[in-house]
Amino acid sequence: MSGTTVWGGDKTHGNAVAVCQGFEREENRANAALIASAPDLLEALRDMVDEVAAFAQHNDCPLPVMSKFYIAAKNAIAKAGG
Repeated sequence: MSGTTVWGGDKTHGNAVAVCQGFEREENRANAALIASAPDLLEALRDMVDEVAAFAQHNDCPLPVMSKFYIAAKNAIAKAGG
């Protein structure tokens, strides 16, 4: 396959999870890097949402459910299937 391949695990024992094609080479690399970092980004976002909720509870603050950023984070997690 031509394009930039994103691997889950290593190339020997992993699986190709995406092939970025049809763009300029640099854009393929950028797309591949974003796809490869997605699990770490999702984990960090989950941790951030949990920390915000724990902070609000610990400090007797209302959970910022109306904050557009908190809502956006929750929606992104849900969209990712988590």
